[in-house]
Amino acid sequence: MPTVDEWFRCWAGDEAFNSFGPEDRTAWEAFSQRVARRSVPAKTLLLEEGRVADTFHVIRKGCLRLFFYNDGKDVTFQFFFENDIVSSFDSLYRQRPSAFSLESIEPTELFVFKREDFFRLLRQTPALRTVYEERLIDRSHVYQQLFLSRIKNTPRQRYEGCCGSGRTSCAVCRSTTSPLISA
Repeated sequence: MPTVDEWFRCWAGDEAFNSFGPEDRTAWEAFSQRVARRSVPAKTLLLEEGRVADTFHVIRKGCLRLFFYNDGKDVTFQFFFENDIVSSFDSLYRQRPSAFSLESIEPTELFVFKREDFFRLLRQTPALRTVYEERLIDRSHVYQQLFLSRIKNTPRQRYEGCCGSGRTSCAVCRSTTSPLISA
């Protein structure tokens, strides 16, 4: 079981952690009893396209990818690394089938939250909701940049841009022959 401090720092960062008051800490401690820590090997499917997302992940260590199939071809949409929050957010929020699959591409350690627990905590803890909204806004910016990148860059350029931006390298970065970046 992760400690409250460990998973919160992983998800929200030190600055947000240090800004929370005692009432937020109490809510976090109660919620932490429901947080699962999961270790998965490479190529573990965490969410299948067409299924409804019911979990929210924070990557403690490792690398995940969102992908979908287009005419039978595997198309990687985005990579996620340490401290990233990951889910099919539209599916998680609206309880609709996911347009993406989520898979580990190297051994990965995760904090896993059940949908209902996480959204209950957001309702009970306004400071957490603020952090969550900031992370979603950041994600919207990433998606905007990704959209433009899909128009302008090759898959290899997109991936090198992802890992060349100060993020922690994953197994795919270390391999120049990866099928994920040659498509």
